[in-house]
Amino acid sequence: MIKKHFLPVIFLMLLSNTIFSQCNMMIANLPDTILACKNTSVQLSPTMVASGTPNYIDTFWTPTTGLSNPNIINPVANIGNSNITYVLTVQAVTPANLITNGDFSLGSTVFSSAYIPGTGGTYGLLSTEGQYAVSTNPSLVHTNFANFGDHTTGTGNMMILNGASSSNTAIWCQTIAVNPGTWYDFSAWGATCVASAPAILQFSINSTLIGTPLSLPITTGQWTQFHATWFSGTNTTINICINDQQIATSGNDFAIDDISFREICTMTDSVYFKTVNLTPTIQPELHLGCSQDSVKFYAQNGSGSTPSSYAWSFGDGAVSSQKNPFHIYAAQGIYPVKLVVEKNGCKDSVTYNLDLTHSFNAQFYTDDSTCTGQVVSLLDQSPAPVNTTIVNTTVIWGDGTIDNQLVHTYNTPGNYTITFILTDAIGCKDSFSRPITVVNSPFVIFNTSQDVICIGQPIVFLDSTSNTNTFDWNFGDGSILYNMHNPAHIYDLPGNYSIILTGRNSVCLSPTNYTKNITVKPYPQVNLGSDTAICSGITGSILLTNNFPTTGSYLWSTGETTNSILVNTPNYYWLQVSNGDCATTDSVWVKNDCYINIPNSFSPNNDGLNDYFIPRELLSSGLLQFKMSIYNRWGEKIYFTDKTDGRGWDGKYNNKTQESGVYIYIIDVVFKNGLRKNFTGNITLFK
Repeated sequence: MIKKHFLPVIFLMLLSNTIFSQCNMMIANLPDTILACKNTSVQLSPTMVASGTPNYIDTFWTPTTGLSNPNIINPVANIGNSNITYVLTVQAVTPANLITNGDFSLGSTVFSSAYIPGTGGTYGLLSTEGQYAVSTNPSLVHTNFANFGDHTTGTGNMMILNGASSSNTAIWCQTIAVNPGTWYDFSAWGATCVASAPAILQFSINSTLIGTPLSLPITTGQWTQFHATWFSGTNTTINICINDQQIATSGNDFAIDDISFREICTMTDSVYFKTVNLTPTIQPELHLGCSQDSVKFYAQNGSGSTPSSYAWSFGDGAVSSQKNPFHIYAAQGIYPVKLVVEKNGCKDSVTYNLDLTHSFNAQFYTDDSTCTGQVVSLLDQSPAPVNTTIVNTTVIWGDGTIDNQLVHTYNTPGNYTITFILTDAIGCKDSFSRPITVVNSPFVIFNTSQDVICIGQPIVFLDSTSNTNTFDWNFGDGSILYNMHNPAHIYDLPGNYSIILTGRNSVCLSPTNYTKNITVKPYPQVNLGSDTAICSGITGSILLTNNFPTTGSYLWSTGETTNSILVNTPNYYWLQVSNGDCATTDSVWVKNDCYINIPNSFSPNNDGLNDYFIPRELLSSGLLQFKMSIYNRWGEKIYFTDKTDGRGWDGKYNNKTQESGVYIYIIDVVFKNGLRKNFTGNITLFK
């Protein structure tokens, strides 16, 4: 940040130019040269000296840059940082009126008009259009004209006109002498006498209309100025007139007064501001060291003024008045170096924040423990160096290895110290150390009770672990088991499975895996079909075979090893199919189809069990004829049936349940193979 100090403006020349014009006016009290400090404010105080009382119509300064108001004679000039010349121009209308009898105080003299003096009539002196009169009140010359006084005093004369119907009529003219090459101000006042078709007035010089036409207000007695400026060119004498552009016959009645034609004078003067523009800057030349820094300071002025004195403050308490001093700083830091320069009483200053913090700080991060064989990475957390450059990095790993790499692998467990060293471009060094503990990696291994098993058969895993905090089993079938030693597992589907035992500890980033493969085989599919029956003499041999053709070893209950066998006797038969490790067995009952089973007791107590003696559908097969007689102990036949499908004796005689005891049965049967059988025996009835 630059601080600036300025002294007041110094006026080098107080003698002002005095400019006289033919108008007898001049600009005074404006010095030719003012010496000023940059960025200061100066009050300009010129004055006007004139004979009489001129009418000042314009005042302006050029250029307008830096002026509080360029349209007043005494603005405040805000000086920047460069020299500048201001020119003052004043324009004024001279007091002297070149028109004679412009206020008509001399009556109807010294002017001419296309109108004629009033001749009188019904309404008074100005009863007829195109006539004029000089009077103190319009109502005195026409009974219908408004009653009002003149513009000058309210009691003096004015020229009163009853307007004609022809346009561009010169109602008032006068010939005057003028100066060539001069601007003039032409002014007159008009008022309406009758509130109808107000007059439209315009100036003409040498029969040429000038300026903008003025339409008088319809309000009577309201004096309104009409005005124009004119440049004389080469003219020395002019005929100046006021023309009426209104052509209405009704109305167009008006009065004029205070006609003036005055010279416009222009006066100029200038002032030159010579600006003391101090623009100091500081250019340091650094000579950095590890313990202290040296700096050569150069004061530079740029395109500004050259100072006459220098005052340095180095920010550490030391000062100097040399232009380009040399200074040694004992410590790094940021120092506000200030330079104050002076010339001709003007001061300026600049502050330069000198940053000598060219320090660097070695920092890194790594885990405080790791495993053997695991890559250790250093994360360089050193702040960005300030005003210097790191040119070398050295790492001492503590196990005898020294390099410039940020990764390392320890092969031996133990406690080590890692030292990180940075070196900058001027040879300064900084280091940072951290301890690290190296432990052995997790160890896991296992064996299996079998390498080949059958579906549904448990397999046992016998493990050994060390340096592990946690471990898990992945059985390859989606099952995961955590932290259990020597587990057993059952597989539901056949296939080849990879079993992975993973060991972890809290130090090592990477777990240790041990993998072993097993094979799970399916059981062969064996199906001998439903039980069947055989009747000797009728049914031929029965073919027993596996309904699921399966590759493997076959073994029948008969000792045969073929895929199928023929049987011709009732019996239980089984087949075992083996694929080498897994075996499946199925059996079939080949029943006797021509038989009858006779029980030795029954209990007709309606409990649903053995309520009938010889139900044929349950205890016989292949019956073609059946006759059964039941006798009590006295030889009395108490039951007979010849139905082949009946339920048998229900233990009643004449619908009366018989006593418990032993009864005699005689059964004659004929089987469908033609075999006849006779059975006699005892049946015991229990209640």
